[in-house]
Amino acid sequence: MTNLFVGKKCIVRSNMAGVFFGEIANIEGSAVLMKDARKIYRWSGANTVEDISQTGVLNSSKVTVVVESVLIEKYDQIITCTEFAITNLINQPVWKA
Repeated sequence: MTNLFVGKKCIVRSNMAGVFFGEIANIEGSAVLMKDARKIYRWSGANTVEDISQTGVLNSSKVTVVVESVLIEKYDQIITCTEFAITNLINQPVWKA
């Protein structure tokens, strides 16, 4: 059933590493490999990760740079994104310290 997510832009809420946005490249057991991924470190404009997957976040959120790939060893949720949310999350400014 998890192969339904492969190739789609999704939100992944991990067990310990936080919330990520990107394309699902592979899922094996409790691990998910994402490509072109960004961590959503802190967000505003959404109450839950489900909300993020539907509408994205406000520009005041803290979203990291895009990394080529990230392996998340334990995930709790994978949620497909709407086109609206994808555009919003791709265009979020990079959070700088």
